This record gives sequence, structure tokens and C-alpha cells, in this order.
Amino acid sequence: MQQNRLETCRRLTGVDQSVEEILDDPVVRSALENEGVKVEELTDVLTALRTRLLAQRWRNAA
Repeated sequence: MQQNRLETCRRLTGVDQSVEEILDDPVVRSALENEGVKVEELTDVLTALRTRLLAQRWRNAA
């Protein structure tokens, strides 16, 4: 089921990679490290943002 949802998101957004795939890239990790960004903190922020956006979408749909 997770794979179907990922494929749907990719089709709708035109993005070929998931956030996890992007964050696993050594070049991205190096850039984040150089900027003092921890991957765990970034994923926490992205998760919180996703939660807020989904909640807003549900409120607006009602």
C-alpha cells in the first residue's frame, strides 16, 4: 500500500524521488552536514509540516 501511495504522489507531483531517497544521497547529506543541518531534525520538521498541511486540507474540505 505504501508503494501505491508513493507512486500516486510521484505521478501527481512529477517528482521522481521520495524525500527518503533524496536524503540518502551522499551529496545531499554532505551539503546538509556543511550547513549544520541534522537529517533527523529535518525529517521531524518535514513530518510536522506534512501533518499541518493535511490538517488544513481536511479543515478546508469540510
